[in-house]
Order: sequence, then structure tokens, then C-alpha cells
Amino acid sequence: MTVESNTAGVRPSAAPIAPAFPPAAGRGSDWLAEPDTVELLSRLPGAAKRFVACAPGRLDVMGGLAEYSGSSIVNMPIGGRVLVGVEQAKPDCRPVSGDCVSIICCVASDSGNGDATSCVVPLAQLFDKGGKPIEAERARSRQADFVGLIDRAHAGDAWCALATLLEMCRAGMIPRLERGLVIAIGSTLSGLAGVAAETSVSAATAAALAGMHDVELQANGTEAVCQRVANRWLDLPIGIGDAHCVLHGEADTLHHVECATSSLGARINLSDRLSVIGIECGGRSSDATEKFVRARVAAFMGRGLIERIVRHENPTGSNFNGLLSSVSVEDYVERFRDRLPTKLKGSEYLERFGETGDPLTRIDPSYTYKVRSRTEHHIYEHTRVSAFLECIKRAGENAPEQRETALGEAGELMYASHWSYGQRCGLGSIHADLLVNLLRRYGTGKGIFGAKITGRGCGGVIAVLAKAGRVADDAITAAIDEFDSRTGRGATLLRSTGSGALVTGVRKV
Repeated sequence: MTVESNTAGVRPSAAPIAPAFPPAAGRGSDWLAEPDTVELLSRLPGAAKRFVACAPGRLDVMGGLAEYSGSSIVNMPIGGRVLVGVEQAKPDCRPVSGDCVSIICCVASDSGNGDATSCVVPLAQLFDKGGKPIEAERARSRQADFVGLIDRAHAGDAWCALATLLEMCRAGMIPRLERGLVIAIGSTLSGLAGVAAETSVSAATAAALAGMHDVELQANGTEAVCQRVANRWLDLPIGIGDAHCVLHGEADTLHHVECATSSLGARINLSDRLSVIGIECGGRSSDATEKFVRARVAAFMGRGLIERIVRHENPTGSNFNGLLSSVSVEDYVERFRDRLPTKLKGSEYLERFGETGDPLTRIDPSYTYKVRSRTEHHIYEHTRVSAFLECIKRAGENAPEQRETALGEAGELMYASHWSYGQRCGLGSIHADLLVNLLRRYGTGKGIFGAKITGRGCGGVIAVLAKAGRVADDAITAAIDEFDSRTGRGATLLRSTGSGALVTGVRKV
């Protein structure tokens, strides 16, 4: 394994849009000729040039939940992908209208055989009289009208694509549409919780639309569009970590993002000795998003209380930058922990301090928040991520015995993060706990170094750090088999990786 330092931070721009981009890593010599791509292209009218882009899923390896506190995070592109093809509709194009946006969602599969469902939205409903794209809030009130004809399993993909189109127009990245457009979406990520499927749709759509308009995407602007789609259109209070991975990710590479500065850190290329995989174990509760939001609100309440403690101690100035990641574990234990309430009702906080300042959430006056535990997860998690990266780096530099020790330490940090998800944040899952415990039982002797729940928690996908090879593969298979037997569920292994939408590029057909 090798570690590369990206001292330039975020790449200033994507590579120029051109028809001869390299294929996505891990997807064969020419992904344009693969069955799912051929199936996608067959859904487009073919009356004009077609532009196709793809984006991978995202595996949160460490730190993901704490991104909004400024923590470092480690992501990796993984398992499956989203394909998006776009084509300008001609005025006489039928059955697609020349003054509408038509969105076609098809089931992407290795065989290329899948059903399709579609919706048609008139351009006049997407832009106001002044030519500006309608605001997200107004569009959300009419979401059923726009994508109501698409079955529930694919309506989210269509909504993400439509939102990305309008946000790109709003940002001036592409011109306002003067005639119709056809967007076809194929995703093998649909139905998988915790792999950033929504952001993958946005990333692939943005790349395909940029190719069609012959414009060069700026990295920061594209990430911002993906985040706005999640925040404003999907009501998901997430940061830019997902967008970084599905746009810039490279196959078999861990990506370190410094969320405090929104910049890329080290890229860690996994060798043939180490494997990081995802396992989708299901069991995500119906109130998972609500639990995530409440945990976020509680952490911001804790942040606000720490800020007031610091100001009280030093009214003339402080070095607290408002990010929980800037508070050391030692400082937290010595100065703040015992001064934070274990629980605090929303109405009490609002009465004394008002809202938290988080633009993406609001305090529920009637809910009692567990402030201390939710706050300290973020402080400890940032420290864990830093230590995890150091362990992985040591593993790549040292002799076999020292390598095993370093990877064992990295795995223990993953287990600690998993525990904190459940015990400190209330975002655990019975099914995720079972699978993590089954894997841990095999241990380093069988090549399993660590495992943890990912993303917004409450089930979904777990990440596994393991030795590459047959021994660890057999242990993982045995753990999955026992999990399936005990739960009656079918866990899905997400092993393959791909490259991000700005790495793979756009194909012109």
C-alpha cells in the first residue's frame, strides 16, 4: 500500500470533457460497451448526440457521521454504480416532447435486461417567467406532480437528477434550457442504504450535463451542487464528504477529507495485501433519518454550550473556532465534559440560547436531547480518524510483524467508532451489531482487523478492514452465512470499486 499526499488540496477542475476518457477502474476495458450501459443508451431516443457518465457508491470507512463537526473522514468508492445518459431532444422528437424534460429510470444490471419507468416535466414548470429555475422549496411542494409517474423505487433517482439540472442552471454552470432534454438513469445502488446513492446520481448527472454543454466542471462548484441537492431537495443535512468521494474517488483507494477546510488530504492506495469492503446488512429503521437529525441537533447544542463556556472563561477572546473537532479529548475531559448536561429539553435550550446556528436543522422544543454523549462522539471520532490514518500509514511502511500490529490498532479504532455510534449517538442497529460481532469473533488470526457501522447509522452498510486473500474471504463468507441464518436476511457484499465521475469522465456517443 502507498500513501500519497495531495498538497494542493481539492483539484481545481475536472479534466476537459472529451470522448476518450479512460474507463472506470474495475469495470472492464470499456464500460461503454457493458450491458448496463448499452441498456441505458437504448432508452434514449438516439435523435442527437448522447453523453454518458457514471459514479460509484461511497463507503464511509471512518468518521462520516462527524463531518459536520469539522472532523476528518475517510471514504472509499465501492460496489455498484450509477449511470446517467443525457440527450438534447429535437422539436419533433417523439414520444419525447421538445419542450419538456423527460426522465427515464431503468434497472441497471450486468445482463442489461431491465424494466424502465419514466416521467415528463414541461420546461415551463421548471423555470419562472424571468427564466430562473424554481426554488427547491417550491419544487418540493410539487414533487408528486413532477416524478409521480415513476414507481417509488426510482422516484428518488429522478428527483435527484431533476434537482441537479436546476441547481446547475441556478449556479450558471450550464445555460437555461431552451428546448427539451432526455435524462436516462440506471443504478445498481437503488435500495442500498448508506452508500450515498443520492449523491452518486447527482454526480453522474452533473458530469453528463457538463459534457452535453461542452463545459469544464470546477470541482468545488460540483461538490456544492451535490450538497445543495441533498440539503435543499432531499432534506438530508449532510456535508460534502459524499460528493468528494463519488466525484474524485479512485479505485482501491482510501480518500481522506479534511471537513474543517473542505480539502482533500492523503490518498491511500490499497495494495494486494489489504482489503476494505462493505457489507449491506439491511435492518435500517424507518425513523433512521429522524434519529440522525436529533443526534446532529444535540451535537450542535453541545457545541453552543462549549462556545459559551469558553467565552465566559475568556471574555476578551478565545481560540475556539466553533468546530467540535478543534477540541482535544484532554481539553474536553478536563474543561467541558462535566459542565455539559447529559440531557436537555429543546424548549429549555431555545429559551436560554435560541437556535444552534446549524442552517440545516431546527430544535424540537418538545424533545429531550442527550447533549453530552452526542457531543463527545464527534470529539473522540476526530481523534480516532487521525489515529486510524497514522496506523494505515505505518502499516504501509513497516515489516510484516509491525504491519499486523498497526492494522490491528486501526481495526480497534473502527470497533470503537462502531460502539460510539450506538452508545453515544443512539444510531446503532441490532443487525449491524450482530454482523460486526460475528466478524470480530474471527479476529486478526483470520485476517479480520476491524468493522463498523457507516454513514448515518441505524443499519445499512458496515465497513470491514481485512487482509486480502482466501483466509479472510472465507471468514467473511462464514460470518455472512451465520448472519443470514440467524436473521433470515441476505447480506450483500460490496467488494468492487470504481472511480469517481470526474475521474472516469464523460463518453460521447
